[in-house]
Amino acid sequence: MNLSGVLFFPVTPFDGEGALAEHIARGLRHGPGAVFVACGMGEFSALPQDEQARAVAVAVEVTQGAVPVVAGAGGPLGMALFAFAPEIATAYFAGDTRLLTAFYAPLVELRSKAPGYAASLVKAGLRLRGLDVGPVRAPLTDLTPEHLAELDTLIKTGLSLVAS
Repeated sequence: MNLSGVLFFPVTPFDGEGALAEHIARGLRHGPGAVFVACGMGEFSALPQDEQARAVAVAVEVTQGAVPVVAGAGGPLGMALFAFAPEIATAYFAGDTRLLTAFYAPLVELRSKAPGYAASLVKAGLRLRGLDVGPVRAPLTDLTPEHLAELDTLIKTGLSLVAS
């Protein structure tokens, strides 16, 4: 298996298969190297086996062989970022180092403001980009309004850099 490009770890929404299919379809438009489904943000250990199987089936159906689908693995922040800001992740992967100080460093700082924020940031980022994937699973918490505003500003900054 040749995995080239940014690896895509979509979140697994609570609403069943519709939002997951849409999320994967949106990510495919940005050319990921593979889709790692039901595994990146704690889903592997949190989802019952039947939900994991459904998520994998949805991913296989949506990708239609365009990229490999992998289940049962974890993923770092850079790969999780592709879930809600694929434009930024692919630009950084392609060498746009401006994003390191203007986007990634502040994102890591925001992530460290509360335990479990790595997953919370991804779900909040998806909501800010127009895809409601539901809340994070307990014991995690969603972003505070202040942190949500910070994330919104960071995403806009990153997208602005990518567009320039």
